[in-house]
Amino acid sequence: MSSRIDLHLRPESARPWLSRVLFAFNGVTRLMVEQGQLYAGIRAGEPEPVSVADESRIGRHLTLLKIRTRDARSQSHLVVLVDFGPRFRNVASDDFRRLRMWLRLGQTRRIPASTI
Repeated sequence: MSSRIDLHLRPESARPWLSRVLFAFNGVTRLMVEQGQLYAGIRAGEPEPVSVADESRIGRHLTLLKIRTRDARSQSHLVVLVDFGPRFRNVASDDFRRLRMWLRLGQTRRIPASTI
């Protein structure tokens, strides 16, 4: 089984205004996990490596990710991932679940030297 996750953000809502808000707010059009690294496609650009800030919140139907590229000069991006059912979502359900599991369990975490 492949560990690759490829999540395209596509607002799908019964209310067109909500779709426009989700699309404009994110600025991120794609999230990928490949070989243990999270990548983000920002404003239709090539995916770049990003890190997830501790302020991010992961929930079953709503996930708020604060991501930052490795370039220290770049700003952080808030990514809103929503799946409240077929009429109100901006991500595919299966890939969203896989990303949430990776965010919770699969990331490589560094142990601070002071705790060793």
